[in-house]
Amino acid sequence: MSKKLLLISVLALIFLTACGNAKKTSKEISDAQQSKDAEIINNFDETNQQVTEEQENQNTNESDNDRLTQNLPGENQDIPSVQSQREGNNGNLPDEVTSYKNSQSDNSINSQTDNSQTEDSSEGNIGNQSPSIGNDSTNQGDSDIPTAPTDIPVTPEATIKPTKVPDIVPTQAPVPTKTPQPTKLPTITPTKVPVVTPKPTNVPVPTKVPTVTPPTNVSKADSISVRGETISIGDSKSEVISAYGTPNRTDATEYNYDFMVYNDNYKKFMMIAIADGKVVGWYTDATDFSYQGLTTSSKVSSINSVFGKSASLNRTISVSDSGNKITFFMDSIGDGTIDGISVFDGNVSKGSTTNTVLKAWEKEILDLTNSFRVRNGLSALSWSDAAATSARLHSEDMAKNNYFSHTGRNGSTPGDRMKAQGISYRSNGENIIGGYGNALFSSNGWMNSSGHRSNMLNKSFTYLGVGYALGGSYGNYATQNFYSK
Repeated sequence: MSKKLLLISVLALIFLTACGNAKKTSKEISDAQQSKDAEIINNFDETNQQVTEEQENQNTNESDNDRLTQNLPGENQDIPSVQSQREGNNGNLPDEVTSYKNSQSDNSINSQTDNSQTEDSSEGNIGNQSPSIGNDSTNQGDSDIPTAPTDIPVTPEATIKPTKVPDIVPTQAPVPTKTPQPTKLPTITPTKVPVVTPKPTNVPVPTKVPTVTPPTNVSKADSISVRGETISIGDSKSEVISAYGTPNRTDATEYNYDFMVYNDNYKKFMMIAIADGKVVGWYTDATDFSYQGLTTSSKVSSINSVFGKSASLNRTISVSDSGNKITFFMDSIGDGTIDGISVFDGNVSKGSTTNTVLKAWEKEILDLTNSFRVRNGLSALSWSDAAATSARLHSEDMAKNNYFSHTGRNGSTPGDRMKAQGISYRSNGENIIGGYGNALFSSNGWMNSSGHRSNMLNKSFTYLGVGYALGGSYGNYATQNFYSK
């Protein structure tokens, strides 16, 4: 009986001892869990302190290389308790504690952008090499969680005192101070300013401006720009004088108009036709004229373009436009450009060619010859009455006896005929023409004949006389006598 009782007592003691140890172990785990929960709630463990079963409230040394990360926002992760491996401690980890290692997130652009430009040889386009952006993050997996020992050693009960959560005392809202009442400002009555009515100023009544009737639109065919002014068919004689001044001479013509002759500047020579006090046409070979875009440098192609013609180069080119008769006097053996232009109202009428008209033609040939010389860099010729007499007698002889030659019917030479008029010369020359009509066409005919052109542009000549005569088979004859002293 005593052995049985002893065995029963030993078994009972072992059972009681096991129950006590189990109770203590359960209590220790419960206290540890309570301590961990308190740490999570209060976010108190910012430096990841370690709490072990054997050491109470012992500070752990934090490894420089293995610092634990703080809780990431939005994640409920348990705060790990880890023994410092640096010190060689191998304490047991509590259940379900995970060890983490900090990871670096590389948010930089890993590839380098090639700033050099690649030129496409065929298109000339410049291409940029596109960079590739990588977010390199180096992460390590969770550390192995050590397994809790199956044999729970009997250790004295360790009481873990939970950290006292500080009471949060709400801040008392401040009592708003009483806003002081603004001091009442005294009312200031403004002084009444007397209204002064100014006396009205007497505004003078403006002088009535007479109504000016604007000029009617003038066709381009009716106007020409010359000498810095513009004249048009229909302008008054007074307007011409206002623009260009008093003419140097007024010549009668074989038509119903007179020419106002402006020969003061042979580079800008012009004659304006006036009938009944109105402009009915003009002639000019001025270097600055412009008519419908045509100038002295214009050629046949330009004339054809303006008027829609297909004319070829000739001494003269005639066209009609807006009722006007237009003649271009061309330099056909020179540079092929316009030498002069005449524009006349189509309503002008032709009259008789009187001796007065013939005398006017003679002076106009002098002007046209001088214009041609000056525009070619030569000096102008002086009028010679003796040379004009010699020339006129030869033209009359040809018209009367119906021949055409430099040798007179009596066998005289140009020099003989000039000597007969008392001219003493060092050199002389003669041009004759028949059937060309007035000065404009006769001068242009001589200019476009090489031998006659040479006499007109002979730089040694200083004097000129011209003579016209009517009759003969050509209807009219003209002679030029040149000489130098």
